[in-house]
Amino acid sequence: MELDDLDGIGPVTKKRLLEAGINTPKDMIAFGPVRISELCGSSVSVDTANKWIKKAYDALQEQKELMPTIRTATELLVERKNLDKITTGCKAIDDMLLGGIEVRAATELYGEFAAGKSQFVHTLCVMAQLPRELGGLNAKVMFVKVFRVQKRNAI
Repeated sequence: MELDDLDGIGPVTKKRLLEAGINTPKDMIAFGPVRISELCGSSVSVDTANKWIKKAYDALQEQKELMPTIRTATELLVERKNLDKITTGCKAIDDMLLGGIEVRAATELYGEFAAGKSQFVHTLCVMAQLPRELGGLNAKVMFVKVFRVQKRNAI
């Protein structure tokens, strides 16, 4: 969807919007109707800008480019229950984690030096790549290891 697709946005208004850094309907939603009205001058009222934003919002939601703004707790719970989990390869750990490590979430792993953190994460990487029939997710994995360098004061 382009700015031209919204009724009432002509070449002059489009030029003003582009000069202000509003390149897409998503940008319009982010700026809001008051700011758009200010940027376009007296030719565009707040009500008109609000109508454009509403049309852009509806079209982008229909195209599944925007998440719904309001979700009920029940919808969130169902979504969380349907998330895939990466098995650790150990039933006891999976049970403790209520099924494994959730995808689409940040999980922090910490421990002493040489405690097996990297080995654990390498195992998760392998498990995630396995086919579903073997307990994996048939997924691609990117492993990023972050090192913390600690400065030591010289005596």
